[in-house]
Amino acid sequence: MLCLISNVKAEAASFNFTTTDPTSSSSLPVTVGNTTFTLSSPLWTSTTAVIDGIRQNSMGVCVWAKIGNTNGRCNVNPGGEAGFIGAELTGLTGAVSQPSLLKSFTVGQFQELNSISNAKIQFKIGSTIIQSLDITGVGLYTFSSPILLAAGQNLEIITSGSSSDAADGSAIRISTFDIDAAVPGPLPLLGASAAFGWSRKIRRQIKTSAI
Repeated sequence: MLCLISNVKAEAASFNFTTTDPTSSSSLPVTVGNTTFTLSSPLWTSTTAVIDGIRQNSMGVCVWAKIGNTNGRCNVNPGGEAGFIGAELTGLTGAVSQPSLLKSFTVGQFQELNSISNAKIQFKIGSTIIQSLDITGVGLYTFSSPILLAAGQNLEIITSGSSSDAADGSAIRISTFDIDAAVPGPLPLLGASAAFGWSRKIRRQIKTSAI
């Protein structure tokens, strides 16, 4: 029996996590083409409160924050929400809907520049650190080797750093993730011609048996 299997090719896509309307949610999916990349389960730790939700604004989603005692960082409504003082955001989880290669990401906010030190983002699958990058400011960060993700596999995005800004705190936001997603491609020419020839042979046999 003849089996036809389509090619698989890589489709480059940039997943934009910025918004003009600041929001907070437990998860945030972004779809480009046939692939959905979802951020979820931020790991907030604090002596005063545990804060859940993806914090998103025009500069991206917050992946690291030290919340100050006056205004704070990475809040949807800075300074107006109880329970944020002293909180620290230390990570997110990402997952793709189909096999993909994560190539790079863009930091859209690094604030305050002069108060952040030793900022780092680690990308882990299970207990294995796949990549670890020092973050020094806004801009594009490219992995030394693309991270291969299976469909539905959790990618832990773990952040760390320190801030000398006790009043406003500090924050790092990621605005885009750049991914090559596996998508079905057209049948190879040889496979298509073989299928056509097989179909023609079957038709001849049917015609002969009917005579």
